[in-house]
Amino acid sequence: MEYTVLIQPKRGGFMATIPALPECRAQGKTEQEALNKVRACAQEVLTKSKFVTINLPENGHNADDPWLAMAGMWRDDPTWDEYQRLIKKYRKRPRGGK
Repeated sequence: MEYTVLIQPKRGGFMATIPALPECRAQGKTEQEALNKVRACAQEVLTKSKFVTINLPENGHNADDPWLAMAGMWRDDPTWDEYQRLIKKYRKRPRGGK
């Protein structure tokens, strides 16, 4: 597996962090030393862990939500931006004729 590693200069060396595995951080005097240490950390974490897949409703909403049927219905509408501009203008108008 390949992981992206963030390498940052730190006082006296470098810090290597794997963003996908935030518990895997290591310091070294050189970039290579920091990479070697973070690689060892990742190998240890991954040998003691496993990946699983879970299903969640999109955006935390109930799949039976009637509003979901409307989601994306204006995606390809060329007038959408103008419509949004008019709504914004309408909302900024003075209230009550004042």
